[in-house]
Amino acid sequence: MPCRSNILFLCIGLCCLVTTNPKTINYYFTAFGAEGAPASNATLYVSVNTDSPNYSVGKDITILGNVSDARGNKVGAVVSLEIAYIGNNSKISASVYAKNGSFHYIVPAIEPVGNYNLTAEVVGHKGEASTTFNVVHPRTPILPTTVGVLSLIGFIFVLIYPLRRKGEFTTEVAYIPEVMRFLSLTGIALSIISFFLYFNIEFAINSPIGLVIKHSSGTGGGITEWVINVGGSKINNYSSGLQIPFYVFALGMAGGYLRYLYKAAFKFEDATARREQNSSKTKDEPQYVGPSTRQEFMWESIGELSEIVLSPFLAVAAWFLLSVTTTPNIYTVALVSFTVGLVTKDIVQRLTEFTRSTMKSEKDAKS
Repeated sequence: MPCRSNILFLCIGLCCLVTTNPKTINYYFTAFGAEGAPASNATLYVSVNTDSPNYSVGKDITILGNVSDARGNKVGAVVSLEIAYIGNNSKISASVYAKNGSFHYIVPAIEPVGNYNLTAEVVGHKGEASTTFNVVHPRTPILPTTVGVLSLIGFIFVLIYPLRRKGEFTTEVAYIPEVMRFLSLTGIALSIISFFLYFNIEFAINSPIGLVIKHSSGTGGGITEWVINVGGSKINNYSSGLQIPFYVFALGMAGGYLRYLYKAAFKFEDATARREQNSSKTKDEPQYVGPSTRQEFMWESIGELSEIVLSPFLAVAAWFLLSVTTTPNIYTVALVSFTVGLVTKDIVQRLTEFTRSTMKSEKDAKS
């Protein structure tokens, strides 16, 4: 009859217990011994660390470590982990099996902000090690914020400056406001877009509206994507509520700025065409073809900014339209989102027609 030790195999059971104590959350990953496991009285050594000394609020914490015997050989063993918040009695506990002497464990994002002590202990042995890490508030993107604020101040100056001047609103008078408007709108648009380049964590994950990561199950490990969550909950992986792909919003903002660049690029050609159609002046005589008054320039500037801000919301609306009947191709959605600023009126008209037809259908169904 084969030896009992030759037929012993590794069995790993998983159970998760969340206590009713609001200050303590316990995660238990229980592992049972395997052939070749060290004796219970043997002294084992454990090392533990995190992949970063600082974590922003909302970011998962990765724990890494090794278990070895007195000769330095890595051995398998059960390791008990405990994370304690330095300042009160809040603790997070977990047990993980160090397969081939190495273990890897990911702790979901924790709060509050502060210092935490991480302790690892080999179950049934004397080995123990500890380290510390910090949970901090996300850093404020200084450069995009500064550029955005200065651009907004410059835009306000563009609105006020022409109104304080007297006389006819000629090409010479409009030169400085036109340049200032271009720089201000460029700074506002690019600062908003670049602001998200600094965000590598979820934002407002427990709020009715937030920027979160959604994990979708499927073949090949599923899909993970950034979405704008509206009304969903992290508890059920945002299966409820509404999740808008973030690339729709980002490309919509870029598309709004693209529309402004398109108008600026062809403004000279439009001016030349207008001069050719004006029989009262020769082709070589300068003629200002922009707003004829300072008030018109102010309203035109407000309109330019409004269309940039409006574009991402129109991109979301276009995504709704494409998603009504079927799941749209991601590249089709990206193209529509990026060019939404060029077809603003068409999208508004399509939204109006869709809303009216939907309301009429529901009204006919009730009658």
